[in-house]
Amino acid sequence: MMKLLSIITTGTLSCALSLSASVIFNETFEDALSIDAWNPVASATNDNKTWLETGGNPGGAMEIAGFSDGPGLNFAFQNPLPGTDFMGMDSLVIEFDARISQPLVGGVFHLLTNTMGPGGASNAVNFFNLENQLTADFTTIQLDVSGVPANADTLFLEFNLVTGAFDGSGGGVTIDNITVTAIPEPSVYAALLGLLALGLVAARRRAKRS
Repeated sequence: MMKLLSIITTGTLSCALSLSASVIFNETFEDALSIDAWNPVASATNDNKTWLETGGNPGGAMEIAGFSDGPGLNFAFQNPLPGTDFMGMDSLVIEFDARISQPLVGGVFHLLTNTMGPGGASNAVNFFNLENQLTADFTTIQLDVSGVPANADTLFLEFNLVTGAFDGSGGGVTIDNITVTAIPEPSVYAALLGLLALGLVAARRRAKRS
């Protein structure tokens, strides 16, 4: 019985651990081409992003920088992550390192996330204001995104550097070590615990018969 119980327990715990650590995206910017996946939107052009060979934490990194010549501008870069299966997932944990590389003068820095379903329908938009968490040294930022719809198949990550409406406002932010981890729904863990309970009952019945 003890051997069977050990097998059941080990198998159930292995499933739980594998489900709780599902990394769906990881970027360390060690390759110069890594910044190509980040597409300019709003006021941004590719000139507003730079690959830094040695400016990361450590190694390579991506810098987003821009300045206004009068109107407020949004230097935004978006990375779509298609083909992600969110079935059974409840939330996401997004973690990255960031630092202010050029002083933010009248500028703010945001991360926007959006999950999209079949046909391009927007499901869940999350907006995080980050400039107050950043300094000239690298800071590790961790963000929780809840309520991920089960039918989502694409995750959009978008960094925004927004300037003030005056000449010379803006700045620069360096980003490194982005990781996105999917967290299962509580019901998945409940099902695993139920499986463990059934296994224990079966093991006890088998022991009584022998």
